[in-house]
Amino acid sequence: MEVAPINGREWVATIGNDQNVLYRVHGTGDLSGDTPTCLHRADGTRIRCGTLADSGTTGVGTQYGPGAPGARTVPGDLSTLSDAELAELQRRVAEETARRLTERR
Repeated sequence: MEVAPINGREWVATIGNDQNVLYRVHGTGDLSGDTPTCLHRADGTRIRCGTLADSGTTGVGTQYGPGAPGARTVPGDLSTLSDAELAELQRRVAEETARRLTERR
């Protein structure tokens, strides 16, 4: 719905549909600290926070929560993947997205 600065170092994004706020994301501009980005439900309860976003060779969103099990990195440059690897990645992303959307209903 919108992304807005809170101050010179932090921002908040609201996610929803029409006039209903479903989630809020709070983050720091430089992605530093123990919780550089956090996803909250509209009622304020925290879902999860990113801990290693954009540090070293990890990109934004490669690990959430302390020691996220099964956290893996995906090549930043997808052009390095073969056609078969890219197709497999797309299939797995579609399956995971469908699973998550189904669980939240």
